[in-house]
Amino acid sequence: MVDAKGRSFPVDVRTRRTLLGDRPAIVVCVRDLTRQKEAEEDRRRFERRVQHAQKMESLGMLAGGIAHDFNNLLTGILGFADLALQEMPAEAPGRDRVSRIMTAARRAADLTSQMLAYTGKAKTQVIPVHLPDLVREMGHLLEVSMSRKHRLEVVTGHGLSPVEADPTQIRQVVMNLIINASEAIGDRPGTIQVSLGQRTCRSEDLAAGEIHDPLPAGEYAFLEVADPGAGIPPEILPRIFEPFFSTKFAGRGLGLAAVMGIVRAHRGTIQVESRPGKGSTFRVWLPVLRHIARTEATRTPARRADAPASWTGHGTVLVIDDEAPIRDLACSMLGRLGFEVVVGRDGLEGLEVFQALSGQIVAVLLDLTMPKLDGRETLARLRRLDPGIPVLLCSGFHQTQARAGLNRDGQTGFLPKPFTAEELGAALQRLLTRHGKRRPATRRGVP
Repeated sequence: MVDAKGRSFPVDVRTRRTLLGDRPAIVVCVRDLTRQKEAEEDRRRFERRVQHAQKMESLGMLAGGIAHDFNNLLTGILGFADLALQEMPAEAPGRDRVSRIMTAARRAADLTSQMLAYTGKAKTQVIPVHLPDLVREMGHLLEVSMSRKHRLEVVTGHGLSPVEADPTQIRQVVMNLIINASEAIGDRPGTIQVSLGQRTCRSEDLAAGEIHDPLPAGEYAFLEVADPGAGIPPEILPRIFEPFFSTKFAGRGLGLAAVMGIVRAHRGTIQVESRPGKGSTFRVWLPVLRHIARTEATRTPARRADAPASWTGHGTVLVIDDEAPIRDLACSMLGRLGFEVVVGRDGLEGLEVFQALSGQIVAVLLDLTMPKLDGRETLARLRRLDPGIPVLLCSGFHQTQARAGLNRDGQTGFLPKPFTAEELGAALQRLLTRHGKRRPATRRGVP
């Protein structure tokens, strides 16, 4: 039906025959269904959001598991190629081929990093970050990442507060959104506009984003990337954040998936507006920090120095890992560093070896994902045997995810897979230097 203002609305119309005195008549009952239809649409919308959230969660678990297993494989490829390169004479004809193997392995490791970013558990080195400074520092890098036919325009609000973030991850968000915008424009000339600002947001406003985690109301900074491209068809829009989904060509599609994971890890959300033929706008919302001076923001922590090439150790290192190639690789690398090596094929066997040789072992290289007894429980039992033993945790998962729930007692280091001999040496040197000469352990039974 149509109301007095010309607006249509749904109704339920029912009729029945009756008599008015001795005259036949028809009774017409009209019921306004506006609220009922709105409630049904809200329910369907909620069900779609729940299904979408469950789907994205399942994809995230799948991506994380694949990335972990892939990193284990890459550890052997990169590590043994690194050892082979070190043993080859400078003039050996095969050095270039081995170097290319290492380059390909590192590119594959970068891909697994993006897969882990999609899981939303890849945030590290969190510091106050001033978004305008970060975008300005990326200026040249962003320009060379776009087509020469495209122009970048940055609009920044005044008095923006910093956000608590990992600057490397936020740079990846900016880069992926700019590349996506440039590809959306294609070969035509066009301007990509980046807008930075801050706004007070209600919880219901944030709930309208693509990330369905509940977010509190408050002050949020936004990073908006708008392009005048072809836009995204409505039937495609719900799938653009799925890993490897792409309408372009094979092998694309992780960029936006990584963006979603990173934003989720930073307790934010992302909104997308797109109209076919009119372009698209991606808007990232991140909670701001209060009472942080601008000069304190966007200072990336200083990188720890790598171990000197001449550094060598001594003593016995226990390697506990269920993957035979990784055990063999660690033995070779540690042997080159001057250590004696003993191994455990799982947590239980590792504890037995440690108990038998605890007075000789100076450090433990411990994988976190193992059968029978996982790395966390193995670490807890090692600590009960010897609270001061230096332990270098090793995992194909990201550091934040791998160390979740572990006691940060100052006695552990972390080495992500894959790794080279230099990276293993640097991590082990830092760990042993930090702890100094440890006291001999009191040998006890395994709890």
